[in-house]
Amino acid sequence: MRGRHPVRGLRTLFVFVPYFIVAAVIVGVLRSVAASALCAVVQFVTVAVAAVLAFRAGETREIVVHETGYRARRWLRSDVVVRFDAVRDVFRRFDTMGPLGVVRGCSIELVGSDGARLNVPYDIDASAELVEHVDRHVVRAVRLEALRAYEDGEELTFGRLRVSVAGVAWGAGWRGRRDAWAEIRRIRVTARELTVHYGRWFGSRTVPLGKLPFPMVLLALLEQAPVELELVGGLR
Repeated sequence: MRGRHPVRGLRTLFVFVPYFIVAAVIVGVLRSVAASALCAVVQFVTVAVAAVLAFRAGETREIVVHETGYRARRWLRSDVVVRFDAVRDVFRRFDTMGPLGVVRGCSIELVGSDGARLNVPYDIDASAELVEHVDRHVVRAVRLEALRAYEDGEELTFGRLRVSVAGVAWGAGWRGRRDAWAEIRRIRVTARELTVHYGRWFGSRTVPLGKLPFPMVLLALLEQAPVELELVGGLR
């Protein structure tokens, strides 16, 4: 074991307040037919515990870093394990605040080659340290490989978006679209979405950034492309 990162939000009593409110409402109804106050108290405790277990089951309570990978310990469910060398996708979802979209944290989802999904919430101890660890042990190798493939003329796929030295492609089949870099006016990236602006008729296409795997690798490729890349808000 190299490090432990408990989820901070589960340490406070306030996170359970909504469940106690639900329990109080249900018990208030049941109390109308209850014979005593003791029966009402028992009902309240039973309903509150059941509500917490029902809504919290499966949530991550701690991320553990090992020598070879990550382990997510969950409430009432088995652990999820993803090895460094078996990560298929990395998704980031930035938590922002204010009209400018200032980034105050980001959650990460690691998808293993076996389909296992490990969710890393942003409200964990030493979250910045863990994000840096993921970048160093997982993302960096993918970025170097992607840059080499891009320079060799290969097309790289990021969800619905495909990038190559020739340009950008979206989707597939009759709904697909392919545009050369010369036809693209600029690419605008915020903490929420990525938008490709076209020169003709000022059209555009937008995709949520959280649905693009390895978004930081994609940005590294776009920095090499002959197109204006505009980073807005927290990504600036």
